Amino acid sequence: MRITIAGMLSSGKGTVGKWLAKQLGYEYYNSGGGIQREIAKKHGMSLHEFQELEAKDPKWDKEVDTYQEKLGKTKDNIVLDGHLAFHFVPNSLKIFLDVNLEEAVNRRWKQLSHSAHRNEGEFKTKEELRNGLKHRLETARKRWKKYYNVDAYDPSNYNIVIDTTNLTIPEVQKKVLEEVKTHIAAGKLAH
Repeated sequence: MRITIAGMLSSGKGTVGKWLAKQLGYEYYNSGGGIQREIAKKHGMSLHEFQELEAKDPKWDKEVDTYQEKLGKTKDNIVLDGHLAFHFVPNSLKIFLDVNLEEAVNRRWKQLSHSAHRNEGEFKTKEELRNGLKHRLETARKRWKKYYNVDAYDPSNYNIVIDTTNLTIPEVQKKVLEEVKTHIAAGKLAH
């Protein structure tokens, strides 16, 4: 089985995806931010700068997209974390984790204050970070609509939707695992 996890920025996709893969004995892949960060670093730019290039030239997206498609066609028993993973691996159980913007800002601010290696760009205040996250969401949404005619933030694209705003990571993990088991038991593996 293939499971894709998408969601809003700082909704817990990576943390939950890694945990879920471990619980199920599946391989975990981060096809979104992780690959983008690697490519950005390779080219000597921040994640924000890389995403600006993606918005202007589809060739930058293609490397990430091709990777996701290949995984979906060649691998089984995987958890794939990425904003467009549901689109490039249509035969997957699709999970969306939501979070409101203020909570996303609080989570990301806390992450950035404890980790200088994330290559996000320079944000000196929470307001700058809020504006940066909003810009990232708007830019990505427009780009994906233009390139693929898809809205990755539309919950109707997913089998499972969980709002993580007021939940702890263990609570989100428990809900996700319960939902996945329910879908497996019911034979509802794709939509």
